[in-house]
Amino acid sequence: MRIKNKQKKPDNITDQFEKLERPDPTEADLKLAEKNFRAFLKEMSLQQSPCISELHQIKTTYKDIKETKILTQIEIVYSGKSYPYNFLNIRGTLIPDYLHKEIFQCNFLDVEIMRAGTYNSKNSIIQLFTGIVIIFSTCIKSILVEVVDPTITIEASLQRCQEIIDTYEEDRHKSILSIFEYLAKAIDIYEKLDLLDSFIKDPEGAKKQYKNEPCFIDKLKSYRESMYIDSGIHLEQAINECIALGLFKQYQRSSTSNKKIENIPVICEGHTLLNNTKLLKKLNGSSLNIEGNLKKKHNFEAIDHKILELLKQDKFKNKYKSKNAAAEKIADEIAKEIEVFMNNDRNHNNHNQYIKLENLPTRILKLINKNPDLYEQIIHK
Repeated sequence: MRIKNKQKKPDNITDQFEKLERPDPTEADLKLAEKNFRAFLKEMSLQQSPCISELHQIKTTYKDIKETKILTQIEIVYSGKSYPYNFLNIRGTLIPDYLHKEIFQCNFLDVEIMRAGTYNSKNSIIQLFTGIVIIFSTCIKSILVEVVDPTITIEASLQRCQEIIDTYEEDRHKSILSIFEYLAKAIDIYEKLDLLDSFIKDPEGAKKQYKNEPCFIDKLKSYRESMYIDSGIHLEQAINECIALGLFKQYQRSSTSNKKIENIPVICEGHTLLNNTKLLKKLNGSSLNIEGNLKKKHNFEAIDHKILELLKQDKFKNKYKSKNAAAEKIADEIAKEIEVFMNNDRNHNNHNQYIKLENLPTRILKLINKNPDLYEQIIHK
């Protein structure tokens, strides 16, 4: 991703989001803006243009204009194509368009700006907001493989995601859905936290709105930190599940990797919550071995789950006199189905874990021993 500025970047960009407020223009700022705008209208109305009547209309109704906005536009090059992106420009401070959106309204151009790190905020609420959007979109992109139109919103892309997820084998389908459940919990808490933050800034307004709940208003600040932590925990759970399922595989590196030489992409740069607090730590170094083991464990658990599913069929109910006999006989009957399942799972989820079919009776016996209910169902007394 390349970002091409259409104007000179300010020498110093302060943390424009520190208080989640836009700076109020001074009286001098307003007078200067009005003067410049009037001069612009006058100059344009003198030119020969088919739009002259429209300009006169603007000039006539100028006194009714309550607000003017100065926008700075840049180009984002995405998959070889250029797309415009707007920033609100307030006295040289650039505020990204995504700060005026809800999470599900953000698109993949917003995400490119967030990932680049140039306009990251130190404000914890905005860090949580952008952290959720970055992980949400990265997960979606891994499932879709490619996002052709970066102007598509997270909300719109979820429908296509659902269509793909519905084609997955049952265990992976459930695992992928668990990621979105974690994200949904993180978003739910974030939205409440964002509302709570607005109450903290305007306690009088909050008290008027919730005049029957004065105790709640007094406890707002004490809730803030715990809610922030809870939302972050669910976000981390979503991240860890994405890593365990291989959705972030392209971003993983070993302790000896050199991302500049090997051209390993990163999920984001300079993001305080995701990078500095190490929510993405499992993408790096020795953590890969741990995650690799967890992924192997998950793959073998999927095989066991399939075996259990087949063992619970009615045709095996009260059919065998002993566990050993049951394990041997059932293994012969389900071997072909297990083999097909393992081949499909390896191809679909890009791994090489499997069990040898000659060891299938032993695996079945272990499952019977671990599940008393299954023993009661299969063994004839």
